[in-house]
This record gives sequence, structure tokens and C-alpha cells, in this order.
Amino acid sequence: MDGQNNMVDEKVSQQLAKDIGLDNTRKFMDSLESEYQKRINSIRVGIEIKSLTALTAQAHALKSTAHVSGAYQLAEQLIKLETACNEQNVEAISIARETLTLAELTSVAYREIKF
Repeated sequence: MDGQNNMVDEKVSQQLAKDIGLDNTRKFMDSLESEYQKRINSIRVGIEIKSLTALTAQAHALKSTAHVSGAYQLAEQLIKLETACNEQNVEAISIARETLTLAELTSVAYREIKF
């Protein structure tokens, strides 16, 4: 895996560029960045208000996007967060903080991908 601290498998975006072209890939990556920022902000709010329901919803929504876009480490962390929230695990907020950090690093890694 390439990318910042192995956060993103750049082969996924490179394959996408081959499949749909460079301009469409850039548009997709811009959309992805927008989605990540929206979800990161929602996770931050969920942590602040200690809402496991909100955190579950955000983890669920973002995990597939992370997986499909090559952010496998983040996808696994989101599964961990969603599971902890669903189980009402007392560590869920702590896991959410870890997830937030990982999501922010992943977002930076996406911005640094070169085509």
C-alpha cells in the first residue's frame, strides 16, 4: 500500500483513473473529500454530545466509502466503532476519538495522492 502512513491504497485511485479517466477521477476524489469532511465533522459532534446513535450512523455511512476507496485501515476502524456503539460498549467514545484521528489522517492522505 502506498500513501501517507499506508492510510490509502493508491492502486485503487490509479485503477479508477484508468477506468473512468483522470478528470472524472479528480471529480470523484473531490466528492470523496467532501464526504469525508462532512462525516468527520459529524463524528466530532457525536463525540462531543456522546451520542452512540449518531456515531453508529456515521460509522455505518462512511465504512463502505472508505473500503471502496482504498482506505482499508479506516474501514476496519469504522467497523470497530459501529460494533462498539451497537453493543453500548463503554469504550465507544474512546474508539470514536481514535476513528476521528484516523479519518483525518486518511483525508490528508487522499489529498496527497498524485495521478
